[in-house]
This record gives sequence, structure tokens and C-alpha cells, in this order.
Amino acid sequence: MPKVTIDNIEIDVPEGTTILQAARMIGERNKADRHVVPPAMCYYSKLKTSGGYCRTCIVKVTKGSEKDPRPMPKPVASCRTAVMDGMVVENTTNPDLLDARKGVVEFLLINHPLDCPICDQGGECELQDLSLGYGRSVSRFVERKRVVADEDLGPLVATEMTRCIQCTRCVRFTADIAGTYELGGMQRG
Repeated sequence: MPKVTIDNIEIDVPEGTTILQAARMIGERNKADRHVVPPAMCYYSKLKTSGGYCRTCIVKVTKGSEKDPRPMPKPVASCRTAVMDGMVVENTTNPDLLDARKGVVEFLLINHPLDCPICDQGGECELQDLSLGYGRSVSRFVERKRVVADEDLGPLVATEMTRCIQCTRCVRFTADIAGTYELGGMQRG
């Protein structure tokens, strides 16, 4: 079993485990260690091609493995990067990484309306939590936000397309779980 160290906490994990999954194992093991779990907006464990799209879960790998101890040159998406034996990862202990994550969150919120008090998810929203934890208190962007017409997906699904951050989780869910291709993404980024 590979051994990984995340924010100075060591854990043995099964082969093929991602850094995000290893961090979640640490968080489940001890409530005090929950801070080692990177945020993840687009990752959903039941989807085959989940994660790597929103980049909120980036981490810094300071030691690749026992065989190749060189650090990875750039932050990597923890939800897509498999653990290697002897890997050392920084999540909350690296100030440069936290700044990079703040930039990612700022980009996610460029077109997202900041009217959380009137939103149905107000207080229970992953994006709101992410914004409070890593975002800026005021957006630097003064341009008009994009406005997108809502999709009619039937009586069981309500959409607010203007609030979409283009993480593609809904697109992958309809393809992988529902087996339909009702949604898609165009001109993302």
C-alpha cells in the first residue's frame, strides 16, 4: 500500500487512490484533520471522468515518490492525481498554493452573481463556502456578468443557468448516470 503525507499527516492508502481521496480518508479518521481536505467543486465520486475541471482542489506535490523524489513543477489537481509511495503533498501549509487557489475561485466567480441572500441554496452552497474560505470579499471585475437563459429539463429539474460556473458536473452526470446527452458545454473558458 502506498504511503502519502498530506500537510504533515501520514496515511497508507490502497493502490490507485487519488490525493483528494487520501485527504478525505484523513479527514474522516479525525475531525481535527478535516482542514487537509482540498475543496472540490466538480468532483463527484460516482462519475467515471470526475474532477480536474474546476481546479479548486489544486495541491503542491513537494516530493513525487520514493523512486523519484523530485517535486512536481506546478500545482496539480488532487482529484485526478494518483498517490505514489512516499509522496509528500502540501495543501494548506503552502502560502503560494493558497494564493493560486484564491485566483481559481476568483475566476469561477467572474460570471456568477453575488446575490447569495436571495438564492435557494443560501447558507448550504459549496460555492459560497469556497468563496468565503478562499475568495476575495469584493470582485475586481466590473464588467457585466453573462446572462444565460434557463434550460427546460422537465418538471423534476430546476435550473439557474446564470449561476453556472461551468464545472461540467451536470453534463457528466447526465452522460454517465442517466445515459442521455441532454446537456453539453460550448465555448468553455
